[in-house]
Amino acid sequence: AGWQPVPGHIMTRWAADVDPEAPLPEYPRPAMVRQEWANLNGLWDYAVDPGPEVPDGSGNRQLGRVVGAPVWCPGEGPAGAGAYEFDGDDDCVNVPAVVSKDMTLSLWVKTTQQGGAGDWFSGVGLFDGECAGVADDFGAALSGDTFAFGVGNPDTTIHATTAINDGQWHHVAATRRAKDGEIRVYVDGAHENTGQGGTQDLTAPGRLSIGQLQTNIHSFQGRLADVRAYDRVLSQAEIAEICSGHGVAGTTRGLAGQWRLDSDWNDGDRTITYEGKILVPFPIESALSGVAKPLLPKQKLHYRRYFTAPAATAGSRLLLHFGAVDHEATVLVNGALIGTHRGGYDAFDFDITEAVHPGADNELAVIVTDTTGANGEPKGKQDVGSMQNPGGIMYTPCSGIWQTVWLEPVPADHIAGLKITPDVDQGNVQVVTRTAGAAPGLDVDVRISTGGNLVASASGKANASIAIPIPDAKLWSPDSPFLYDLTVSLRQNGQTVDAVESYVGMRKIALGKDANGITRIMLNGQFVFQMGFLDQGFWPDGIYTAPTDEALRYDIEVSKRLGMNMARKHVKVEPARWYTWCDRLGLLVWQDMPGAG
Repeated sequence: AGWQPVPGHIMTRWAADVDPEAPLPEYPRPAMVRQEWANLNGLWDYAVDPGPEVPDGSGNRQLGRVVGAPVWCPGEGPAGAGAYEFDGDDDCVNVPAVVSKDMTLSLWVKTTQQGGAGDWFSGVGLFDGECAGVADDFGAALSGDTFAFGVGNPDTTIHATTAINDGQWHHVAATRRAKDGEIRVYVDGAHENTGQGGTQDLTAPGRLSIGQLQTNIHSFQGRLADVRAYDRVLSQAEIAEICSGHGVAGTTRGLAGQWRLDSDWNDGDRTITYEGKILVPFPIESALSGVAKPLLPKQKLHYRRYFTAPAATAGSRLLLHFGAVDHEATVLVNGALIGTHRGGYDAFDFDITEAVHPGADNELAVIVTDTTGANGEPKGKQDVGSMQNPGGIMYTPCSGIWQTVWLEPVPADHIAGLKITPDVDQGNVQVVTRTAGAAPGLDVDVRISTGGNLVASASGKANASIAIPIPDAKLWSPDSPFLYDLTVSLRQNGQTVDAVESYVGMRKIALGKDANGITRIMLNGQFVFQMGFLDQGFWPDGIYTAPTDEALRYDIEVSKRLGMNMARKHVKVEPARWYTWCDRLGLLVWQDMPGAG
């Protein structure tokens, strides 16, 4: 109840197998398995905080929304009115697209910034509705040192002649007449240029942005005030009247929206109203999340669910794990801040022992922001505009929780990580057991087995390398993906305090010379021609998240059936189970780093 895939999307055959009560129920970390754990995947409450409101002075209730943190400057706008100062980075105000046919855009500008030259969408966004790759759009910008206005289909931009980046207040306006496509620009009440564009309705933008292009780029640095949109073409006399009124006067006939930017948007903490249910761990943009909506840069995605914490035992700790959250996650338990993590591709965990109520219900909240690469963070092939305008080589973004969330009770002194290194030349496996806790001198036992039969074992100290010889080791290859089982036990004063299961394949990747003296990538000392797909890891229904573990495995099985022995994982880091399926089914991996470009 409360969830179904969003219709209208391409769905894989595994979508029907997604259980909203237990999506992706498999243990998520197969290279370090504990038997006791609790899966927190499932239906969570969610809300997208659209940002603080900016009032509409037209009376039409076309509220704007603040993105970032423009600074309110009371009394520092034209004629002593207020203004917003934008930082040239993330700040903007998003407003509804209230005009599409006849229109007049009017605003006050104070800046020393230099915009990009050429078409309006190469400049700095002032009041914009540009949509990349879509014809029926429009926008006003700072182009070089002058005001520019443009429309699409065909792309037509006209520039004013007066420089407006001298650090003084200037009034700028643009008009567009739909019946013949005429466009005009005005500066300080004077008409400065005329052009001819298309006559179609300019309906492409779903919103307009004040202070940057609507595509979240080319941000304005400086101050803006009294931004207006009219659904008719104002005369030069009417535009001069607005200019002479210094932002506090002018005609109201046809006024579709007015955002004066003269009040403080920062009204403190706001109550979050949860909109509905989202299926974790599918990203909010995906059909399988049950939402399929974009998370725009600087919007906040709020998650909430309740869980029962296991009863505490003496000295035990409770860890909260996240497989991955894109991109910045702030985690709270019962209202207490637990921690923040940045990075959309790596796992992280928090010790929540002190924040939970054992044996009782506990509130878990996660707040996510994701600018999808706008600040230079890795994003791979994700693109914000792809949800509105799919096509090309960039794909739907993945925001929020996109891998399994789980709880794990552990002893106070416990195994925190394993580094397992096969050494084919020496015929051994080297294991470093990283521990957490304060106890000194912890011992580690490592047992290597196959089919339940012990092959080798060794003991040593925690946080130090232990070499376990494997007699007549069976090597791993794509044709024979043989894996040994590992059991690692942590001991204190002869008593086992923690234990995990893992595995290892005996293999060596190195550069070497083939029979003809050519340098090759060698596997176990032999040249193996590696052939595989450029594997991008996107799913039509789950985006970054496979619908089921069977689906994750199926991709690898098909690659093998088609004769591949390798996958180049392209600018994405997969969940840990994908790599384990590669190990078990015999697929070498070339791993790309997710890029920011």
